[in-house]
Amino acid sequence: SYRYVWFRRLVQEPPTCLVRDGEVRREGLKKEMMTDEDLARELRRQGIEDVADVKQMLLEADGEVSVLAKEDGTANPNE
Repeated sequence: SYRYVWFRRLVQEPPTCLVRDGEVRREGLKKEMMTDEDLARELRRQGIEDVADVKQMLLEADGEVSVLAKEDGTANPNE
């Protein structure tokens, strides 16, 4: 898969979006058979307490979770 990109795309699933712009993507959780508790645990591991502070959270094909926090770290920039 390293040498042939087309083969990698064939055998490796794209990342599953679990959270986008502070909103939980239920279809992603369902696809990966994750509960809200699993999601909260992963956020805590990343040092994030509130899902509203997440810009994007992806479950990678290798099982790793990638979390991008909102830049200012606040749920509502008007506060």
